[in-house]
Amino acid sequence: MRDSLLDDLNQAQKEAVTHGDGPLLIVAGAGTGKTTVITRRIAWLIREGRAKGDEILGLTFTDKAAGEMEERVDRLLPMGYLDLWLSTFHAFGERLLKDHAIDIGLPNDFKLLDQTAQWMLVRRHLDRFDLDYYRPLGNPTKFIHALLKHFSRAKDEGVSADEYLNYVEELKLNSGAGESTGGSIVPARKSKMTRSVTLSQVEGSPTNVGSHTRGIPRQVQDDGNADELDIARLEEIAKAYKVYEQLLLEEDALDFGDLILYTLRLLQARPQILALYRTQFKYILVDEFQDTNWAQYELVKLLATHPHLESSPLLGGGTMTKTSPLERGETKRGVSTVGANLTVVGDDDQSIYKFRGASVSNILQFQKDYPDAKAVTLTTNYRSRQHILDVSYEFIQQNNPNRLEVQARGGKTISKKLAAARGAGGECAPLKYHDSYEESAGVVAKIMELNAGGAQRDGWNDFAILVRANSQTDMFVAALEAAGVPYVHLTPKGLFVAPLIADLIAFLKLLDNYHESAALWRVLNWPVFDFSGPVLIELNALAQRKAWSLYQALEAAERDAAFDEATRKEIGRVRGLIHELTGFAKEKRPREVIVTLLQKSGYLHWLETQKEPLPTQQNAMLTQFDRMIREFEAEQREARVQGLLQYIELARDAGDTGDLALDPSQGPEAVKVMTVHAAKGLEFRHVFVVNMVNKRFPSIGRREPIELPLGLVKEIIPEGDIHLEEERRLLYVAMTRAQDGLYFTRADDYGGKTMKKPSRFLLELGLVDKEADAPAPRATHRFASVSAQALPRKSFPPHTPDAFSFTQLKDFENCLAQYHARYVLKLPQPGTAALSFGNTVHLALQRFFKQVIAQRGARQEGLFETREQETARKDSVQLPPLDTLLALYRENWIDDWFGSAKEKEQYRREGEEALTQYYALLQKDPPRVEHVEKSFKMKLEGGYLLKGMIDRIDRLPSGLLALIDYKTGFFKKTGDARRYLEYQLLIYQLAAEEVLKEKVGTLQDWFVQEQYAHELLGDEKKLAEARVWALKTIENIRAVGDWEAALAAHARTDCMYCKNRKW
Repeated sequence: MRDSLLDDLNQAQKEAVTHGDGPLLIVAGAGTGKTTVITRRIAWLIREGRAKGDEILGLTFTDKAAGEMEERVDRLLPMGYLDLWLSTFHAFGERLLKDHAIDIGLPNDFKLLDQTAQWMLVRRHLDRFDLDYYRPLGNPTKFIHALLKHFSRAKDEGVSADEYLNYVEELKLNSGAGESTGGSIVPARKSKMTRSVTLSQVEGSPTNVGSHTRGIPRQVQDDGNADELDIARLEEIAKAYKVYEQLLLEEDALDFGDLILYTLRLLQARPQILALYRTQFKYILVDEFQDTNWAQYELVKLLATHPHLESSPLLGGGTMTKTSPLERGETKRGVSTVGANLTVVGDDDQSIYKFRGASVSNILQFQKDYPDAKAVTLTTNYRSRQHILDVSYEFIQQNNPNRLEVQARGGKTISKKLAAARGAGGECAPLKYHDSYEESAGVVAKIMELNAGGAQRDGWNDFAILVRANSQTDMFVAALEAAGVPYVHLTPKGLFVAPLIADLIAFLKLLDNYHESAALWRVLNWPVFDFSGPVLIELNALAQRKAWSLYQALEAAERDAAFDEATRKEIGRVRGLIHELTGFAKEKRPREVIVTLLQKSGYLHWLETQKEPLPTQQNAMLTQFDRMIREFEAEQREARVQGLLQYIELARDAGDTGDLALDPSQGPEAVKVMTVHAAKGLEFRHVFVVNMVNKRFPSIGRREPIELPLGLVKEIIPEGDIHLEEERRLLYVAMTRAQDGLYFTRADDYGGKTMKKPSRFLLELGLVDKEADAPAPRATHRFASVSAQALPRKSFPPHTPDAFSFTQLKDFENCLAQYHARYVLKLPQPGTAALSFGNTVHLALQRFFKQVIAQRGARQEGLFETREQETARKDSVQLPPLDTLLALYRENWIDDWFGSAKEKEQYRREGEEALTQYYALLQKDPPRVEHVEKSFKMKLEGGYLLKGMIDRIDRLPSGLLALIDYKTGFFKKTGDARRYLEYQLLIYQLAAEEVLKEKVGTLQDWFVQEQYAHELLGDEKKLAEARVWALKTIENIRAVGDWEAALAAHARTDCMYCKNRKW
């Protein structure tokens, strides 16, 4: 009988997937199918009954990777699942702290600050930092980023502010007998936290010495003054760290480093919580293990230790007391590793994130920490041709001996030489040009040559131009534009300067000041306003001639018969929109203003009705701008447009041009231009690694502005040139992205006074001797003889979601245009007062019942409690007071989309009255709540997934489940509204019975305002009807091939949604 989980795996993959208990190291070379192995292992553990979905913890480093893992597991599990714990390390920490932060004195509703928000926090309170050594001259904010980066680095090592201060105090006590190591003091009497120092660190390697020495080791002077100065500097940093930590606590905020540091603290300080999660997670899997930092690895080891093997939560054993060093932020090493069901997957040759705290030593250390760990090496590569793999393997061996292949322990041998499943062949070629213009044009010409006709014709998606740094992309982007070649520039920053977002920001500026002429000029050039070029030039000339603002020129032109009637009418439309939204912006929050602007101007309609699919970046940028505004509004209860503009300006002052997270796998056919770091995990038929010259690749090693003292560094630092080895791994990653063609390009002249030397990596690859000057394009950046538009392009990817929600299916049935805007284009949608009110009530009830669950679990057992008494205690329900529920309602109030202050106040009052009445009902018969906001994914016929979230699940006295969904509208007894209500509940029943494997006793829609419960229970016929409806609707969605034609046909129907649109 065919085994769908195992039959298509090679022997090594199968061995890794079916490993039983105990630690497992999977060394997964590039392109060897590591994601397949991880997801198959999860599915195998569940299928074999070794663990349920929520008893497996999977950790990785990006939301995209976590999402891809979840999607693959979705397809593998036959029935679906509840609460699969697949997430990033930071998301995992945030989830635990949201539930348990109060147990270590932190607020559960903390705010999470990104780098820009951290910078703003410090800038606002700069006067609280007592800086001398790092006191900036001139620019008062000069060192903020350096300090924040230093604090983050400390948190990567599990070092709290108190531990930093304690370390400095110990240095002061020992300063008379101290010794200097490359500018970082290590006391002669080594503290618990001090690690051994390697010779390369002591002798002042440029990448390892303290920044304050400027690369020259400081010698200890006879009078000891050098030590005193250095200790004073470290004390200043430690105190600044403490002030920063205190500011976060005062603001009820955490940064990303805190998510790991405080999670460690929580599990170390609270044995019962640690025991809870150790018991829950029977298996732990870590992807990209080579990218973990010290604190993340400690967290994994702590969770992976079996409760019966170590009674204490302390790292290294011992008894927890209120005065434990861990309570003061200190950390011990040495977690018991016996019997841990821990699987780590990684490749030390692909460790490229040292700049953000990753420790390559973790993967080198794993076999020492887990001497009994089984090691499986995946060496069958399914991506590249053999020649590319051989060249890459020979190159990366330059990093020996600091490689796992060389350092394998316990007599175990590991060979990482990859074998190509696709066979021999593959091109590795150097391309040399005279100057940077010829290089960029030559790369584009080569791409177009490879793309030209014949049976082997490639699509644009088959090409990638990889750079070492974002600053090196401009020439290549310009060359692609000049040639008319479609491209996607994947950069992590630049949201605020993206054309669409810059358009919106410009209009928002006019709402604060009509006379900002640069902003108005940009708005007049919007595609939805009908102004010709000559008219715009005349308006600008009029403003200059009269010394007016451009807005004053518009006012005059609207009355001037010299301008034709159509132009005057269009001017009136623009001015009218500005005036209308100026008043609107004084009362409404920014997101509501922007969505209204997009509607009333016609911009949203223009975006929605483009004949060709919108460029991926444009769509993604609008979504990300919308997300940024939501986050801003969440922090500002009285958020207004002026505040948003000030926030954007502050972000720019902090060096932030707006985060971008573009997905290279989405969108139309296009050449991808990106950094090597961004290309990690991707593959392309042809890869161009450009600018392969000295000081560009490898880059110049730069120290951290403020380095962490070696005495606080807990990771094991390898000997050798750390920076050069990281750069070599980075090029190895670039090389192993290529399937068939790998091209290294460089030029002699990049505009400096001297010619550039070839990269030392080209010498190591043996390619310099093989270089020949590539033929220069006939005209730099001119491709008049070649029309990229004439080359065929593949169609835009079809809309095929991996999972569908009930609301998604309902929206598709109701209106195709609404579905297209919301789920295909993902355009921002206007809200309503009812929606804001409903979400507020949901949030209040969700958090209230979470407290009910937590309160029941927190009640302590008696010293001589019997089993019957324990059961009675756990079954008893005590509700928090009514004031708690009402306070949660007020705290979570969503202040958007109300038509007037009167309407808002009416809703607010009705909500308080409804919740008060609901609480009285709950008091009469308190429910035994088992789950709140329980998410699920359920497999339907055809492999389709239906996803959803059940508001509340109660345990009835009969032992059956009650599934409750909150509604804030009014119950409709007939028609589609009732049909959809019942379908939603029936789908929940199917999920509970098929995925949770529990019998349901009742389904309930609770209408909060009416105080009415609509109850039903699906029999076999009703459940089958709901299943068929969901399956048929999904198939109808997937059947839409040509959205343009489908929307045109829909426009001829009598659709109420389309009639009610505001544009």
